[in-house]
Amino acid sequence: MYNLLEPGRRFYRYDFFFDNCATRIRDFALKITNKETVDCNNKNPDETFRSCIHEYVGPEKWYGTGIDLILGVRADREVSDYEKAFLPDYLEALLLKQHLLGEPKVLLRRQETGQSANWIPSPSIVATMILLIVIAISVYEDKRRLWLRWLDFTLFSIMTLLSILFWFLWVVSEIKITSYNYNVLWASILYVPMIVTMVRRKAFPTMVMATANLIMIAAYFVLIISEIQYAPTLAVALALCLALRNAFILKHLRGVAR
Repeated sequence: MYNLLEPGRRFYRYDFFFDNCATRIRDFALKITNKETVDCNNKNPDETFRSCIHEYVGPEKWYGTGIDLILGVRADREVSDYEKAFLPDYLEALLLKQHLLGEPKVLLRRQETGQSANWIPSPSIVATMILLIVIAISVYEDKRRLWLRWLDFTLFSIMTLLSILFWFLWVVSEIKITSYNYNVLWASILYVPMIVTMVRRKAFPTMVMATANLIMIAAYFVLIISEIQYAPTLAVALALCLALRNAFILKHLRGVAR
């Protein structure tokens, strides 16, 4: 008998996508009934781990955007009916399909607690506002031949924090689906030394890192255009802001050096 309370199975490393409370029920049910998973492995090219999450946490919600930012390319591969059962609704559908579950009955319906705060702008609106502000400031600087370093210090410092988070979830964390997250291309770790060279007014190394950042941002856009990794609107807007600021720094420092 497959006993989930045995010492070797009682405690396990939780994985939201591959080994959670729903997948344990799925595997237990299939094993004790000797059901094969072959007919559960049909895949729909339009369904991925990420799209399954979007059904419950939309990309236009802030927590949905946060989830999208930390998920890597593994979240964008096709999933089977078997794999989708990491979510309770899909688990129910799978067990019904395998004739392992009787007709479900609703015992308790969720009580609506009212709408969420509508005054909070969506990630897309905020992303558009940030991009327009950065464009306006950059045009102003270019016309006045100025460099408002505080803007880049602020933007690059935020990118540094995001880069540390993305790399931690990729390299240190044991959550499989947050690895291979190519958001590290625009939230570059190079902003750490770049801030230092900007403070010390070292033009050449700053220009070298700005060039490297532009190349990585270009690579990021190639990946999302190729649909290798999904990109939330906020990520696209921030990548464009960073491309603009790195290009501006290059132009400004070249003008100063002449």
